[in-house]
Amino acid sequence: AATCMAPAVATYRFVVGAEVGQGALIEPVFVYAMVKMVELGGESIPESVLQASVLLNADKADVTYLSIISFAGSLLAAGALVADLNYTTESSRMKEQQTPGMHPLYGFLRTSLLGQVAFFVSAWGFATAYLASSVFALATMLVSSLWLVGICIIP
Repeated sequence: AATCMAPAVATYRFVVGAEVGQGALIEPVFVYAMVKMVELGGESIPESVLQASVLLNADKADVTYLSIISFAGSLLAAGALVADLNYTTESSRMKEQQTPGMHPLYGFLRTSLLGQVAFFVSAWGFATAYLASSVFALATMLVSSLWLVGICIIP
């Protein structure tokens, strides 16, 4: 705990599928989810909002294909984080709930590989579209508030 490596170790234990000990205070899937949410909230979403606000503020001649590809890549990466988080927590719950006589479907995750891929791709598409609309709204508010401050305060 003194080296601040506990989240990294717990995430590694979760990824490799190590058993949770009886004295564990926090389950590894919870730590994994928290690490992903911190990455999403502290890096991916602010990066996308900043890129979108720059694109909205730029002249049409200043917008390059590279900046558009970078923005799209940021949104796709954020969507992949959310999809991975959904898939991982769902599969972890499904493994926990497996008992004899239970149907192997816990929630939305199918046991076949095609069903799992379809779940991940659909979750990725939905999360990316949702994040894109949220990022666009935040960037529009940021750009319009900067414009309003420039008009009202600076003569």
